[in-house]
Amino acid sequence: MRNIFKKTKELSTPLNKWIQDTRGSQDFPLSIQKLNNFYIKYQDIFTKQVSSTIKLESDDDVCSIIANDCYRPKDQRPSTIENFSIVPGLNTEMIAVYENKQSKICIFGLRWTVITNLKDIASDAQIVLDINGIDPRVGESLQMYDTLKREYPEYKIYVCWHSLWWTLSYIVAKHRNPERCVVFNPGIAFNTFFFQMLEDTLKKEDRTEKTYTYKILGDIVSTIAFVGHTKVFKIKATDPLKLHAMDNFIHH
Repeated sequence: MRNIFKKTKELSTPLNKWIQDTRGSQDFPLSIQKLNNFYIKYQDIFTKQVSSTIKLESDDDVCSIIANDCYRPKDQRPSTIENFSIVPGLNTEMIAVYENKQSKICIFGLRWTVITNLKDIASDAQIVLDINGIDPRVGESLQMYDTLKREYPEYKIYVCWHSLWWTLSYIVAKHRNPERCVVFNPGIAFNTFFFQMLEDTLKKEDRTEKTYTYKILGDIVSTIAFVGHTKVFKIKATDPLKLHAMDNFIHH
């Protein structure tokens, strides 16, 4: 099997042995159970504490609202969100784009799966199977970033996603280096990008240092997602859909 990890210098973390052991492993990528056990063993490294108060970084409150509004049809999205205004010509059914002329920031987010949409389901499958390079959403995301950099050359570009689509934020971060990637309850996929993001997080690479992950304790989808700067929150709920919902992060 192809070795997805590049040869790097020793990592000064307790995970060094795990990283080294997985290189050349015949059964790599790891099984869900093995990765889950790994997370339980080392979770203190990534989640120093779990907070019962949901508080995002100041730059990320608006990202949570935009990520949530990506689920709305493009003609039903609000024209303004806090100090950001929608950019009508750049909005699509999949992508919502907002700009702040004062702070010179553009934010774009891409909605997650609508379970009745067969194209969404097909894209999910491609991400999980590590063939996401042929997914048109990959090209659409990169093209949107390029468009924003061309139309707003002096602006900072933020990208935000929810659930399995965090993979797209990593692709944009890897190939375009936006100023900030913000992900909520990111679903993991046992593919190349997940393991690259894990290694980059441990090595404190620039693209993961610009990534901010927020997740809810008990959410099955994001159980072992600890990408970039991670914050974990606890809510009073047991329903899997409630634990995974994007609106957990809105106005708290």
